[in-house]
Amino acid sequence: MRFVVAGAFLLAGVQAASAQTFCRHDRIMVCEGCSSTHTWRVVKSTVPRPIIPGATRAPDFCRISLVGLGAMHKPIQIVQKPRLGEAAPSGRYSIDYRSKVAGTDTLTFVLSWIHASTGREATGTVTMNIQVVDAPL
Repeated sequence: MRFVVAGAFLLAGVQAASAQTFCRHDRIMVCEGCSSTHTWRVVKSTVPRPIIPGATRAPDFCRISLVGLGAMHKPIQIVQKPRLGEAAPSGRYSIDYRSKVAGTDTLTFVLSWIHASTGREATGTVTMNIQVVDAPL
């Protein structure tokens, strides 16, 4: 069984520009044919955030980047939509989430990538247990 660790880049520019954190999740482990569950802490999208230099407005979402997997074979497929907030793939390698309401949410998505060593398609399912909170982390 082959495991892949997906890197996480959570609006690093925003976090570097302030002493506050608005998004945080544990390391995402994805393996071929497996399902994994992880925790994602997100601050409500209505909480003011700093504007990244060069941007016209502050982002109101959190993003998980999955670039460490290799070449994505298909776009990220959401199989269970969140009920409190909204989620959407952002290109082939990232997924965005935001919510105006605090509480517990769940998001499940399927990743499909090509193994660099074998050239075969691989898939894995990821469930994010999302904790939406009222204040920066």
